[in-house]
Amino acid sequence: MSQYQVTRRYTLQANNLYRMQVWVSEMTENMPCKIFAWQSLEPFLGDPKSPEIFVHVCSYFDLIAIPEDTPLQEEPIRLYRKYFFDIESRDKALLERTWRKVKTQVLHLVQDLVRLNTQEPVEVGFVEV
Repeated sequence: MSQYQVTRRYTLQANNLYRMQVWVSEMTENMPCKIFAWQSLEPFLGDPKSPEIFVHVCSYFDLIAIPEDTPLQEEPIRLYRKYFFDIESRDKALLERTWRKVKTQVLHLVQDLVRLNTQEPVEVGFVEV
């Protein structure tokens, strides 16, 4: 059985914010590692850099429709995919709820990929470091 693994790390930063980092740490053939959708927002006044935010775990359709690494500039909602995301919060319980949702969505995505690509089952592991 093939293995697909997602890893999470918590850190408490100097500003008393909890930071949760999540990334695909192991994958198998025919399974994408860039499964986290990000959005590039329009730059704010005076800031030349576009802010980027994590949006959601991709669906099967998202893997086809959303490009990797760089958004299509002509799109009104500029989405792209990465293999990781990180979020910050003062509320660790909120991050824990988010982690549970991410795990559920990753499991559904992997199950969809296995079923739609008619490949052997994949064992999904979740690791905390």
